Amino acid sequence: MAVYTVRVEADKATCPVLLSNGNLVSSGPVEGDGGRHFAVWHDPWPKPSYLFALVAGDLALREDSFTTMSGKKVALRIYTAARDVEKSGWAMESLQRAMAWDEAKFGREYDLDLFNIVAVADFNMGAMENKSLNIFNSRVVLASTTTASDFDYNRIEGVSSERRGGVGRRRRQEA
Repeated sequence: MAVYTVRVEADKATCPVLLSNGNLVSSGPVEGDGGRHFAVWHDPWPKPSYLFALVAGDLALREDSFTTMSGKKVALRIYTAARDVEKSGWAMESLQRAMAWDEAKFGREYDLDLFNIVAVADFNMGAMENKSLNIFNSRVVLASTTTASDFDYNRIEGVSSERRGGVGRRRRQEA
């Protein structure tokens, strides 16, 4: 078990998004190299190395938030390929319901300031649920009302929440 502080550096044009576990501590341009940038992430909670995650790439973003039972606002972000960002709405709603369910069921709230999800087609596993940076194959968390079935929506809610009871299942119409 270890506490992780990670500095990620990359070319800003090809990898504008730099993610890891925990809270974002700082970010900006790399001094002396205008084409590169960095992000520093810190997760204050010890974890085994297999729960460490890092993502760098050119991804689009859907943002929202969740307010915990104590009133703390947690930023929620879902990163996808630009062509898929409109398909992430149901996953965001499912994540918010899952966080509320965790609080109601276990009386514990999320203990970081940020929760990131990355959903990309070329992730070869179904999912990797690293704390604060979940990585999914897009087929298990993204849906469009023009192409997805009720089964797809139920699967997404199940993956996002990993729960089967207590949450109403319905196909959503995207605004």
